Amino acid sequence: VNISDLLRLQKHLVFIERFTDPHEWIAADLDNSNSITVSDLLLLQKLLVFITPEFEFVDSWKFIDSKFIFPPTNILNSNYPESISFTPLTSSYDMADFTGIKMGDIDGSANLNDKNPISINKSTCTDIVVKEEDLKAGETVNLKFKTDNFTDVAAFILEISFDNQKLQYDGFHSSTLTGLEAGNFSEALLTQGYLITNWFSASGLGEQLENNENLFTLTFKVLENSKVSDVVSITNDNLNSEYVSSNVTTTCVELDYEVISSNKFVDSNIFNTYVKPNPFNNRCEIIIENDFNQYSNSNLTIFDVSGRIVFNSPISLKNRINAIPISGEHLNNMPGLYYYKINSRNLTVSGKLIYLNN
Repeated sequence: VNISDLLRLQKHLVFIERFTDPHEWIAADLDNSNSITVSDLLLLQKLLVFITPEFEFVDSWKFIDSKFIFPPTNILNSNYPESISFTPLTSSYDMADFTGIKMGDIDGSANLNDKNPISINKSTCTDIVVKEEDLKAGETVNLKFKTDNFTDVAAFILEISFDNQKLQYDGFHSSTLTGLEAGNFSEALLTQGYLITNWFSASGLGEQLENNENLFTLTFKVLENSKVSDVVSITNDNLNSEYVSSNVTTTCVELDYEVISSNKFVDSNIFNTYVKPNPFNNRCEIIIENDFNQYSNSNLTIFDVSGRIVFNSPISLKNRINAIPISGEHLNNMPGLYYYKINSRNLTVSGKLIYLNN
């Protein structure tokens, strides 16, 4: 049971995409009322964010006689058989067949044969970005989680992990996303160092935010000196952190740390960098916006995920907007996740690029 099921239920309730399979109707009737209502939505949401450990009004599974033919309408009142009777039972009988329906699993993605955790390919994940900074004991900080490629997102669920020996969660601060409020952040696992947030579009349609917008800001009290990248992350320990698009396609999410270090203040409008397209197949460009020619003599270094340098070259930033071409050959034709760093005098800016294939 996951955030995709929540979105499917939402789209059904607002008549964007109604259920067509009888098993969807049964899996969604979580209050056992023989109807699909917003109560079912609430029960599913409470399970996803660990407010309730199990559904309150139904068992985890229902088993329906596979030979039963559902009527075209009024499915939940069709008295579908959950048992098969044999009178008398005089010998072995191998013709009984049941279809198992996992309650809440509206998209039918439950896999009983896979006992291992889902492996997440992080090279295809999208990012939420937070500024890297030093944290000093005793201070209160507002950590702004900013958007990066927040396009056609109809729902999401995120597991925000933090070191509760060094940080104390002090509450939700703000968000530019409509409908994302303090009530969307579950504290059910707070004592274990997890904050669970889920959101879905009220319309059931995908939403879009510009890059670097405030997806949400959270307030923490710093208990011990540290830095953001050491104490806060987006993880998949209790659930899969993911975005869901309007067509119910999921994308994993991870936290990226924006690093800008300098011995003087540097406005992001003066020195800005990004990659397009990202991810890329054959070729991309690292775009560097530079208002001052004092950064003209610079250096570009690209690392793989192990920290090994795969590309290192001086670059000249003489224009207002500079495009540095990068191809698969620069990365030894090895698809994967890479990090780049630009050094220019007393300034360092870093970012991420994802190479898919040739």
